[in-house]
Parts: sequence; structure tokens; C-alpha cells
Amino acid sequence: MSLRSDMVAQAEWGIAHEPQIHYAEKRPIPLDAFKAHRLPLTTDCSGFVTCVAYAAGVKPDPNGQGYNGQGYTGTLLAHLPHITRAQAVAGDFVVFGPYPGEHVVMLLQDGSATDPYVASHGTEGGPRKEKLSTEIAYFKSTVTYLRSVTAVSKVHAWDIRDGRGEHVGTTRHPAIWASRHPRSFRRYGLLSFHRRSVDP
Repeated sequence: MSLRSDMVAQAEWGIAHEPQIHYAEKRPIPLDAFKAHRLPLTTDCSGFVTCVAYAAGVKPDPNGQGYNGQGYTGTLLAHLPHITRAQAVAGDFVVFGPYPGEHVVMLLQDGSATDPYVASHGTEGGPRKEKLSTEIAYFKSTVTYLRSVTAVSKVHAWDIRDGRGEHVGTTRHPAIWASRHPRSFRRYGLLSFHRRSVDP
């Protein structure tokens, strides 16, 4: 499961357990309780999206606080990249109001959708699933889209296999490996390189 799909799953878990998730602007944010799905718990809008990110394994803390239980809409605005709605995808955040922000929700669908659903925890009746247009109409203020998950460039490795499919070795640079190991072609015959993603 990807980080973003896990974020959506964590938010939907919160929505499903709305009666036991209460609203109050209190700190520290109940990160460990949310991750363990230990109820009841109490948090606010920024606390909720931070809990979702923490439970899904998003790093670093979107507030820039090292997941120390602090943070609010202002720290999200200050630490996350600002993007357009067309660039926003499920798991990204939407802040209403100018800095330091009035409210934050998390997209449950890509911003390019006609009217995507969001997870919103702004009152005791949350967290709930709402249409983005409903939130925009309610706040009647500026809307800022934030990239919640920092893009990580993918690193690849190539598994080297002989004509029978037996594993011969692994390399990050197939062309360089081939030029440095000419005898391997004589020893194993036809070799093939199979790319896979690895941790950077």
C-alpha cells in the first residue's frame, strides 16, 4: 500500500469512528493513540491531518516539528510546498483562510476530480466526509493546496540473470557492469537485466 492510499485509509477509519473522535484545540496531538486506533481521542483539524500522516508513516512531520505533538495550520502552511489544485492528489491538504489559516482538510480524491471528497474535522460532528465545494462555500476565503508527501526520487537496481533465469548478480549501472565484466558473458552466455526499485 502506498503512503497516500494509507493516508486515505487512516482518514476513512477516523470518519467511520466519528462518535469516538472528539473536537478540541488541545495539545499534544494524540499521535500514538490514533496510530494504535485507541479510542476515544480528542483533536482538532490540524491535529487530525497530522495524526493521519503519522499513522500512515509520512516523513518528515508535515508541521516541521518532528512529530512532537505540536503544530497547527500555520506550521503546515510554513513547512509544506504550496501547489495548485490541478497538482493536488489524494492525501494532500487544503487550508482555508490566509496565514495562519482557519481550517485544514485532507483530500480523499485527486484535486483534478470535478468535486473531490475531503476528510474534515472542524467540529464535534467530525471527522466527516465532505465535498470540497461544501468547505469552500462555507469558509468563503482563500484556499491553499499543500503537498503532504515529499516526492522521493526512485532508485533502481538491476538483477542480472543468465539464459536459464539463474541470478548472477546485481548492479546499479548495467552498462558499466557489462563493460567491466566481459568474461561473465563467456561464462554465462546470454545475460538479461531486470530492473526493480530499491530504497534510496
